[in-house]
Amino acid sequence: MLELLPTEASSDQDLEEVWSWLLEHPRRAKNGLDLEAVFSRSIRQALDEVIDGPRTGRYRYEELETQEKAYIGTRIEIVVRTELSLEPEGKLDTLIEGHAVDFKWSARGGWMIPTEAVGELCLLLKGDETKGTFSVGLVRCEDELLNKGANKDSKRTISKAGKKEIRWLVEDGKLPVSLLAELDPEVEAAVFARPPGQARVREFFKRMMRQPVPRDVICTLAMQEDPMRRVRQDRGSASLDGMKILSGHFKVSKAAAEELGYGTLAKNDYMSVPIDELRTLPPGLRDELEV
Repeated sequence: MLELLPTEASSDQDLEEVWSWLLEHPRRAKNGLDLEAVFSRSIRQALDEVIDGPRTGRYRYEELETQEKAYIGTRIEIVVRTELSLEPEGKLDTLIEGHAVDFKWSARGGWMIPTEAVGELCLLLKGDETKGTFSVGLVRCEDELLNKGANKDSKRTISKAGKKEIRWLVEDGKLPVSLLAELDPEVEAAVFARPPGQARVREFFKRMMRQPVPRDVICTLAMQEDPMRRVRQDRGSASLDGMKILSGHFKVSKAAAEELGYGTLAKNDYMSVPIDELRTLPPGLRDELEV
């Protein structure tokens, strides 16, 4: 979660102006969010959109096909530009403070630099879902910072020496990882042995009690139209395998989770709780929850 300031100013005035804008703009434009929060959210959103769990049932970057992985960079560029209120303009991907900037994504830090970006400012992004980290850096991709060998499209990678010239805006920031990707293998096998829909959603809640579950996880499990119907049906059941589903949409559910010491449920979070525990709540809460 490091947002690093330069130890000494660069002689590249254009880079300095872009650097300063990137550090300060999110705080002004996004309700005080810092750069790490903006990029973390943007990268996660772009990855999830391409993984497309509700349609495909996937929840890991590794499950993407080669063509989809190639598109990740474009999707991240679009989402980041939108988050930072930048336009697709100029000779590269965008203009920041009037300077052309190219966006480059690589899951493992092997950025491919096209001929048109040689000598230009590049915003480099990388992310590791396994570690749950991401980094964002800025560098001017001068010819001497690139390896000599090129691929069939004449793109070259940044050399080992060149990577030392990267100015990190965020280094090893926290990248949210899908709850499904972090499941215990035994739990994962049991959940996905069930058919998509209510059976799978219910099995998941049985095995993941007392834990906030984001809406997108339920959509991936259900893989059906109106996936939240599966939760609504179970939420109204008073004898659902000895548990009840709480929803962050409702004040009484949020109050119950807090009273039991499980923290605050976000608006789009759900949580399964044993009915026996809910019956220990104060009478008013118990009555509103109908347990």
